[in-house]
Amino acid sequence: MKVECKTCDGTGLYEGFAEPEGYAVICNSCEGRGWVNAAVGTPFTGRKSKHGIKFVYCDGGLWMMRQEDKPPKTITVQEFYNKVKE
Repeated sequence: MKVECKTCDGTGLYEGFAEPEGYAVICNSCEGRGWVNAAVGTPFTGRKSKHGIKFVYCDGGLWMMRQEDKPPKTITVQEFYNKVKE
């Protein structure tokens, strides 16, 4: 059954120690949907919004450690919610 993703608390976005304030990455556990298939957990009733987030990194987490010369691709949080389906 569909249950809320524990990694992102059902938001589809992950915010850890590497992301600057106002930024998040797409959750790897649920691929941004906000839910996972599991036998137990909080039933998924819809993706929650993540407060305080304005931008989403699309290239994955820990980009700062890759030592690339170009910044990662970002989209607004609203674009994320419009593009990534539950």
